[in-house]
Amino acid sequence: FFGGVDGGSLEARAIAQAAHRAFRRSAYVLCNVSEQAALVPRVAALIRRGGSARGNLDPTSELTLSRFFNTLGWRLENRTTTSESDKSPCEQLKMWTGASLFVSPHGQQWASALFAPRGSLLVEVTPNRFNAENEDGTSFHSSLRDSDVRHEVLLDARDPSIHHGIRSRDGMHVDLAGLSRLLGRTPPRQTRTRKPPGPGADHISRG
Repeated sequence: FFGGVDGGSLEARAIAQAAHRAFRRSAYVLCNVSEQAALVPRVAALIRRGGSARGNLDPTSELTLSRFFNTLGWRLENRTTTSESDKSPCEQLKMWTGASLFVSPHGQQWASALFAPRGSLLVEVTPNRFNAENEDGTSFHSSLRDSDVRHEVLLDARDPSIHHGIRSRDGMHVDLAGLSRLLGRTPPRQTRTRKPPGPGADHISRG
């Protein structure tokens, strides 16, 4: 992994960052993707897990997310993975390029997030605090820790308890207020009557 160990020296972190940039640069050349084309302003990508709805965002939340970006004048692209083993390295790379903001539920597709372009914002939606607070040592996150992207975690606003499982419901809810804060914007007003988020609705910075 490129991520190193928490609390490592500045020299070790610099080496990890340089290794990550060199690896990504070589991958872009191999897949014929320029660094300019990899980072596209005002384009967001929603990367869904293929197959079952479980482990993804709920459909209502996806629609709300589309309207949210449309209001900001952004274009939202919907991308769906299959099994990572069914995609070539270049196909996996292109899932994580061509935008400046990426939103995706917690899952194995994050192993390919190391291809995301420099300066991009990666927002991971996770159903519980256990995933948010105990995943730093996995392949999903260690490669991002010392990278030049900004990785943030949003907890499911409806039930961010430590015991809630990834596949125990039909979809996760995006905390738009939390997403707005990550973008440095005023949270949008609710246009529908819905139960207010619990006190744990929050985001945890990994950037």
